[in-house]
Amino acid sequence: MNDDASIESLRKHLGLVVPNFIEIKSSSVNSTEPGIWCTKAIEAGQRFGPLTGDLASKLDHTVNSRYVWEVLETVETQQFKHYLHASDVKKREWPWYINSARYFEEQNLVSLQDQHHIYYKAIKITYKQFINTD
Repeated sequence: MNDDASIESLRKHLGLVVPNFIEIKSSSVNSTEPGIWCTKAIEAGQRFGPLTGDLASKLDHTVNSRYVWEVLETVETQQFKHYLHASDVKKREWPWYINSARYFEEQNLVSLQDQHHIYYKAIKITYKQFINTD
């Protein structure tokens, strides 16, 4: 999946609803995977989500960890509640294609848990560039 035409085809096939300031294109982290790019400024503090998917108490070894979040009962106690995953490509929304930053200077988002929901939050103004998380 290293050309933007095939990624656009995937987006249309899956019916991904993408905000007008977001594009799904080849990742700058891994060109074989889709990545998220912004086409206008995203202000620091803006949140995206919550992520949606399937909930599970256990995962089998075939689940791609790129599409899995561990949700905690409370952030303070760090007690495990369940996994949230989007192993089924048809259940993925655009935020699932946000990639991890390769180094600190590249990071412009952090992931956070609010109650039992996972969000991304912009930590610095991002303009016309690849969106990366922690």
